[in-house]
Amino acid sequence: MTAPPYPPKTKDLDKFKNFDENDVFLRAQKAAKDPNALNFVVLFGPHRAKIAFDLGTDDIKNLWRLNDPEYPVRWINFWNTSQQQHSIKIIGKRYGFSRRLGASITYWDDLRMDIKRDAEKQKREAEEQKREAEKQKREQQKPDDKLVRVPNEKSDLESGDSTRHVEVQAQPVRPPPTPVDQPGYDPETLENFKVLQDSLNYTTTDHGKHFFCFGANWLHRKPEDKTGHDAKLSELVPPHHWAWYALCADDQKTNTVVSIHEAPNYSRPPKGVDPADYQSDELENIRKNTVAVLEQLSFIGSSKYTHNLFQLKSIREPHKIDTSERSSTMVPPENATETAASNLFYYLFEDYSAVAPVLNNSGQMLKNLSDRVLGNVKKGESRDTSTVIQELHELGKGLRQLDHLFKSYKNLFETIRKSPPLEPTESREVKLERQARDRFKRLIDRLQLLMLNTINEYLDEKKELSNTYFNLTAQKDSEATARLTRSATLLAKLSVFFLPISFVTSYFSVQIEELNHYTAKTYWYTFAVVATLSFVSLFFFGKMLMFFSDWLDDMADVVIRRFGKMFGRRREKED
Repeated sequence: MTAPPYPPKTKDLDKFKNFDENDVFLRAQKAAKDPNALNFVVLFGPHRAKIAFDLGTDDIKNLWRLNDPEYPVRWINFWNTSQQQHSIKIIGKRYGFSRRLGASITYWDDLRMDIKRDAEKQKREAEEQKREAEKQKREQQKPDDKLVRVPNEKSDLESGDSTRHVEVQAQPVRPPPTPVDQPGYDPETLENFKVLQDSLNYTTTDHGKHFFCFGANWLHRKPEDKTGHDAKLSELVPPHHWAWYALCADDQKTNTVVSIHEAPNYSRPPKGVDPADYQSDELENIRKNTVAVLEQLSFIGSSKYTHNLFQLKSIREPHKIDTSERSSTMVPPENATETAASNLFYYLFEDYSAVAPVLNNSGQMLKNLSDRVLGNVKKGESRDTSTVIQELHELGKGLRQLDHLFKSYKNLFETIRKSPPLEPTESREVKLERQARDRFKRLIDRLQLLMLNTINEYLDEKKELSNTYFNLTAQKDSEATARLTRSATLLAKLSVFFLPISFVTSYFSVQIEELNHYTAKTYWYTFAVVATLSFVSLFFFGKMLMFFSDWLDDMADVVIRRFGKMFGRRREKED
């Protein structure tokens, strides 16, 4: 891995500019927001830094000729893979990337776009088939739809009729075959890649003598919706993008960091939002952490983040390499290059920009659901809870996805920090300095305390809220059943009350000669006596019925127990 002996070309040196100059820094900021930007390379040390943009294949080949002790650390960043496959292959060949790793990086964007085009094509074909079926159905509803004019084999020119009507059954339209193959890619590869693409918590790890590389889906903030629409529960999980981060060694020194991003995969903008502005905002969010690291490699950018604690990066620290007054926390001069490269590698992983929205949105959604569920308990309040079950399901699904994602991050960071192959050995030149490893340890602790514990609390709260909702629903059903029971009981009592009266009225209505001597006074006296007796008996027999019902239940239990003992004794005697 030694550098070539010949000196660099002049054109290579001219492309690198002093990153500590204001004009160059502003140009770097502008390039980071350009969706057509290809790459940048930063060479830096504790006292100086220089940067170049959009290097071509030849420029990448000549990078390792630029051996200047004042710029010992190298950062190579690619904003996409599809347009820079040859340059990425040069990097992979230089550091010994495996064939699978190199292929997965260089063809990542192409595979993703092929799958996207295939899905869109299948969707269009399905819509066309649906329209064709509807059209055919409408035609079949007409009286002459099944009559098709076909040539009459017996007709000639003299007959004057060259066609005849023949009833032909319309044939169903066969759907075209679904494309299962893509040019250049194996169908199984496309299928497996789609599974990986749909798996949010998928990560990849690869290592060799001169490198170790890690890839994962990284979250970023969703652009702010300025239309005022509320976010849906299905959007609890923030958008994500894929990136690889590699730490590499040259000349037995770990001095190179390579970061490779997939081409931007934009979210669908809300209604009423300009797609161009929305994509511009999302691109800024996608590159936010990488740009924060880049800007702080310049002394101009370091002052910009002085009060931004969560994005403050400490990479170029010349005061900590001073040999005159060095404390125990300072970096020995012989380890300055490895420490700077390791810290740069670490800060690419440390991104808090998407953490706050996840926690805030989850907490707010739980609060809204709690207010809706518990609001109906208060007297006089009634809130719509028809969609609570669906929203609870979506919330639980989103929280579980986030839980799996952050657990995969934790496992990835544990692999980086603890894996024995990351220690320098005779067969492995690349190493992660202890300062960066300690930072990964603290990052794991913060990930557990801040994210995983909070998500677990939200999952428990969501579970309790679900139980509360179902208990309240059951309580309401019980109350409704009790009201219906009371109404039915009242109707039964009224029927018992009016049944004797109806009988008396029917008796006096019978047309029998012997009964004609009854007068109206006799009827009303009889009516009063029967109504009084019915009213008194209604309550008396109601209480008696309850008493006899309880007594019969007790007697039934006694009889069942006695028969059980009797049969038990018989079985013991038979045994």
